[in-house]
Order: sequence, then structure tokens, then C-alpha cells
Amino acid sequence: MKASAWLLSFGLCISQASAQSSWLQPTGSLDFDWTGHESEGPLRTAEDDFPDDVHLRRARIGLRGDLHPQLSYRSTFSIDDSTWEVSDLYLDASSQDGHFRLRLGRFKEGFGLERMTKPVQVGFLERGPATALAPNRNQGVQLRSLLPSHSGAWTIGLFREVAPPTGSRRDGVFADDIDLTTRLVWNYQRDAPDHWLWHAGLSLSLRRPDDGFVRFDSSAAVRGGKRVVDTGLLAADRVQLAGLELATRRGSWALESEIMQARVQLSGGETASLPGGMLKLSWAMPGWQRSYQSQNGRFHTMQRIGSSTASAHAQPWLLAARIAWLDLNDGLVQGGRERTDALGATWFLRPNLALMAEVAHVQVGDEDLWALGLRLHLDF
Repeated sequence: MKASAWLLSFGLCISQASAQSSWLQPTGSLDFDWTGHESEGPLRTAEDDFPDDVHLRRARIGLRGDLHPQLSYRSTFSIDDSTWEVSDLYLDASSQDGHFRLRLGRFKEGFGLERMTKPVQVGFLERGPATALAPNRNQGVQLRSLLPSHSGAWTIGLFREVAPPTGSRRDGVFADDIDLTTRLVWNYQRDAPDHWLWHAGLSLSLRRPDDGFVRFDSSAAVRGGKRVVDTGLLAADRVQLAGLELATRRGSWALESEIMQARVQLSGGETASLPGGMLKLSWAMPGWQRSYQSQNGRFHTMQRIGSSTASAHAQPWLLAARIAWLDLNDGLVQGGRERTDALGATWFLRPNLALMAEVAHVQVGDEDLWALGLRLHLDF
């Protein structure tokens, strides 16, 4: 990364520490990765599969703030050495009691458990391959309503597809027609944080590609790997996306599961069903657990458990194991099948600074690939 980008990042970190205004606060994140792959077949990515350098995986920098007690905004931009693109750009208007929120602009559609979880809280360097079936950031308007007794939330929104940032690749390519996305999440948890937490969610999205094409693909394990499964451009009239999510947490342990499916109505009259899913088990350092946001239906940060004797100054860590898969083969569609088994570790050096590691085994057809990744993550 160029020196100017380093200076910009450093300057924003300093300004965050001294910012006093509630309406103009710097925000963003930086990810520095070292990743490598090992395979003897077509999945081999380069002559030197394990490089000796660190590269910038993600840099998002922007502003956020409160314009009014019920009105806030966020604007973040993805940057690299020579370009920048809009990541988030939206306004939030909330009711006085906080039960309703209207969001307008460009933001992540409410769909799926792992897609809605922040990258550093997933437990792995990247989300599982099944999230290729979920929509990401698009332009639109979305209404969120909390369920009674704060036992969950319901969101519904209308969106228009937008082009992905320069140099990146869209997980699922649709078009710029108006699409409908909704998610309903329910949870039950006792007042004591070390008691059981139960979570269930259902996501649906109806999309009509007005240019007549749709595409799904996924890269191997850690970003930078080769695109291992890919439907290519499919002539399609309609796409229906569905996701079912279940999760539970007890003390330091958490179990998450998710199943997704894309039902593609091809222009020739045939229908292709493309499923994917994941099962993940995580364990936090004794005396700590993953906190849960009921209003967003996702695990959020690390927190101490009630009256635990864990040191307030401890640097908590999280271990996770995940089985994830994606099947892009059905009838006329032959995009390939991917299964990824991975172990991940996250060490939170500070509340906004984490060191992450992952080792993964990827199987595509009869071929195997091993991947190893390290990441330094910074929020500001």
C-alpha cells in the first residue's frame, strides 16, 4: 500500500481518538492479510502458493454521526492504492421509542445470519461459501420493526442492484430491477448472560433480473484464492432466495447453522435449485462469551459473563470450527460443488484490534486444496 494511504489511515485513527462531535466522527476498518494455498491440480493459484508478504485485504474509511436524536448517518468508502468506491452511504430515522427504524441509501440488505455478522465476529477470515447466494450491499429503503418484548426484529426493504466496487467481484450477480428482501428473526434469552440463548431466523428475497442474466460463484476459503465454483452467466427470468438460520449459546459455547437456497427460473423454462449451508461451533475464553444483538439478529462482540472472575483487562480469544458447503450443480447448471472445513482463532488484543488465523481444507469435486490465512484487523 502506498505511503499516502498509510498516512491517511494513521491520521484518521488519531482524529478518532480526539473527536468530540457526535455528528462528525471518523469510522472505518483495515484488514492486513497473509494467505497461502497448496494444491497440485487446477486449483493451484500461483507458482509461489505461500507468499512472503502481507497485503491489504480491506480498507474502509468514512464518517458517521447523529444529526438529531432520531436521525443518524453513515458513509464509508472502500479504498486501494489508486481508487475509492462507496461502501455504505445511508440515513437512519428512528421512532422515539426505538421500535421502528427507516434506512435509506446504500447498505447491506437484511438477509442471513453469517452475511449480517461483521467479518471480525464471524470467527474466520471470510464468510462461508453459501453466502454467495445472499445479496450484499445495494441501494434501497428498508424498514425495521422490533418484535414485542425485544424478542427479535422484522425487516423488509426494496432494493436496486448496484455495480460492485472496482476490482472486486460480486458474489451473486443479478441486475438493476427493483427487488424485495425481508428477514424475520426471533430470540429467547434469560436475563442472566450465562443462561441459554436461542435464535431462529428466516430470510426471503424476490429478484427479477431485467437484463436476463444471473450468476453465482465462490472463491476458495481465504480471499485471494481461485474462483473454484462458478455458474457463469445464466439466462434467467426470476430468482428466489431463501435462508433458514438457527443458533444457540450457553456460556462460552455457541452453535450456529444456516441453510440457503437460490431457485433460478431459467429463460428456457427449466428451474435450477442451488443450495448451500454451514454449521459452526465456537468457544470463547473461559469467563467470556459472544454478545448478541437482538435488534439485528446477530452475534456482535465479546463480553464478560455476569459475575465471572475473568480479568477486566484480559485479552479474550475465540476458537471456532466450521463445515460449509455450496452446490451450484442442478440440471443444465453445472457450476461445481465446494465443501470447506475450517478451524479459526481470533485474539482480541484490544476492543478494536484483533489478530485472526485460519486453516481450511477445500474440496471441489475430486480435488483438494489447503489454505492458511493470518489477518490483523483494526476498527476505528
